Amino acid sequence: MDNTFLCNFKTCRKVLTQNAWVTSCSHIFCEEDGVREFQKALVCPACHSDLSGQYHVVLANLNLDDRHKWMMLAGYRPEVTMYICTKALGFWSFQNHQERMLKSTMAVKIKEKTELLVKYYEETVVSLKRDMSSLNENINVKIKQYEDLLKQIEEVDVAAERQNMEYERLLLKFDETKRRRENKKYRPMVDRGDGWSPAGRLDYSRSDDHLFVPPQGVPLRAPPPRQGLPSRPPRYSVNAMLPERDVNISEPGAHGGVAHGSMGAGAHGGTAHGSVGAG
Repeated sequence: MDNTFLCNFKTCRKVLTQNAWVTSCSHIFCEEDGVREFQKALVCPACHSDLSGQYHVVLANLNLDDRHKWMMLAGYRPEVTMYICTKALGFWSFQNHQERMLKSTMAVKIKEKTELLVKYYEETVVSLKRDMSSLNENINVKIKQYEDLLKQIEEVDVAAERQNMEYERLLLKFDETKRRRENKKYRPMVDRGDGWSPAGRLDYSRSDDHLFVPPQGVPLRAPPPRQGLPSRPPRYSVNAMLPERDVNISEPGAHGGVAHGSMGAGAHGGTAHGSVGAG
């Protein structure tokens, strides 16, 4: 501690340089705190001692010049001077001791708080390390799952690529099959200059051949007969061969004849089996 006093009020603790209140119980207070507290009651704010007696609390000037200091003790006998100096030194020693005790108490409290903080932070560090270890394990698990998912995605991509290739192959095969069926359904036509006629084998090298599938309703000319072979006779129906009056063969004839699975007498009087009825 240096050669200055500190206010003994617990919430003040400021350095005293001018006037200060000094008590008989060896405590000292700043002028502001002393006036405020001693107006309430003549009780020491530090130790609660009674200060109601004469000269138990005085206002002292702490900043005296040298001449004033010499004149304060002038005229006193040596024993009085020594008594005054002894009391003054005792006051100084008590203030030093009190300051050391206060600082020791504060140091103990700070040490206890520091130990508590160290213990708390150590426990916090251990807990954080444990949490970090758990998080690292979870991260490793997630990384493994992510790698497995990447492998599955790659396998799915490969399978999808194969499926796409197979789909394209089947699509090409379908188109080829469809084209073949259409070629079988519609015979290609070629323009030879005299009308559209069916073509046998297509000659793609000819520039005057034009493939054409005629629209509905356009009549097709029958192909010419092959040389050396008779042409196919035209097809006629039975009803077209009969006269108009003998079309209905399930009823009696026009002249009273009856048809039983065969026709009656012909127009010339003959009998027809398996043909037209009575003439």
